[in-house]
Order: sequence, then C-alpha cells, then structure tokens
Amino acid sequence: QPRNTKPSRSASGRTTTSRAAIDEALKCKETGEKKKILFCLTGTGFFDMSAYTAFNNGTMVDYVPTEEDLAKGRATLPQLDL
Repeated sequence: QPRNTKPSRSASGRTTTSRAAIDEALKCKETGEKKKILFCLTGTGFFDMSAYTAFNNGTMVDYVPTEEDLAKGRATLPQLDL
C-alpha cells in the first residue's frame, strides 16, 4: 500500500523521471514480472537555479567529498531489507 497517496505536481524536468518509473511499472504489470522500482523526486528547483547561476557566473566550487564525508552521510541513511 502506498504510504503517501496525495497527488503532487512536479516540474517538467522531474516529470521525465516519474514517467520512466511509471512506464517500467506498466511493463511489469503487462508481463507479470515482480520488480522493485526506485526513483527519487526531490527539490523545489531552488538549488538547481542557484547552481546554474553559480556555474554561469564562474563562482561554482567543485567540491569532492572525502571518504570521511561519505561515511558520515552513509551513516545517516536508514537500513532497508531489500
């Protein structure tokens, strides 16, 4: 059962990802294949526009996370039984 059944609207760029997930689910429905389909729908576009502006202004910083940074981030993720 879906946990969140509220309708949502997504920006056109994000709609492509949603559509791909829906198409894959429909294929599975037709063929009877059972598959976990995961996609991510995030953001409001604010970061996207800020990054776009920084890139065009030449002020974007190319940050490469360290192994320690990555380990800290991974430690905050929920553990899932897949």
